[in-house]
Amino acid sequence: MSSKSYLLLKKLPAVLLLAIMAHPGFASVVLSSTRVIYPQKEKEVTVQVNNKGKSPVLLQSWIDNGDAEALPELIDVPFILTPPVNRIDPNQGQSLRIRYIENNHLPADRESLFWLNALEIPAKIKEEKEHRNYLQFAIRTRIKIFFRPASLKGEPTSAAKRLRWEIDNKGITAINDSPWYINLANITVEQTGKEQLIAGDTVSPFGKRTFAIKGAAVSKVKDWQYINDYGAVHSTQ
Repeated sequence: MSSKSYLLLKKLPAVLLLAIMAHPGFASVVLSSTRVIYPQKEKEVTVQVNNKGKSPVLLQSWIDNGDAEALPELIDVPFILTPPVNRIDPNQGQSLRIRYIENNHLPADRESLFWLNALEIPAKIKEEKEHRNYLQFAIRTRIKIFFRPASLKGEPTSAAKRLRWEIDNKGITAINDSPWYINLANITVEQTGKEQLIAGDTVSPFGKRTFAIKGAAVSKVKDWQYINDYGAVHSTQ
């Protein structure tokens, strides 16, 4: 099965389809966290998946290494995820177990980033409704997995506060001198004497991330908000 979300349409106008697809409330499956932290010393980690809908769903789950379009059966990652496919009844849950395969050559001096995918496939529509207009679609949830080597010392939150910034006439650049991934939610800059809020992004270990900013040059990076291991947003001020 392709990792892309699929659509099964019957007699539905395109305008109505676009309106429905823009609605965020169609997902029945809810994951227990917005990110997964995998300390190397742990034998396995689990993610709870719950079906909040009124119908059973089939859930296909897999891990990728950053290519969102890769087919699950062709992906090579150092993890085993079970179960890869399972049915979840309404108001029921399932634990996804993730186990790291030792003897893989992941860097020991920094975190590695992978992605957990959960593709929710709805139940088949009953036969008596087959001649009516309806829409069926699968929804994929994709969250980050941070593999944390046992050799790393310190706290990622302190690393987020120590980000360095470079400013030029095209924007700003975040410089991460730490072995941790730093997840920025927002950045507050000063531009022509006024504060501007910029959407953040992930800054790789020992890496840089440039944020292009239109208009007048930035005079100062005043504050930045980062996301911690539990998905909470914190300010550096």
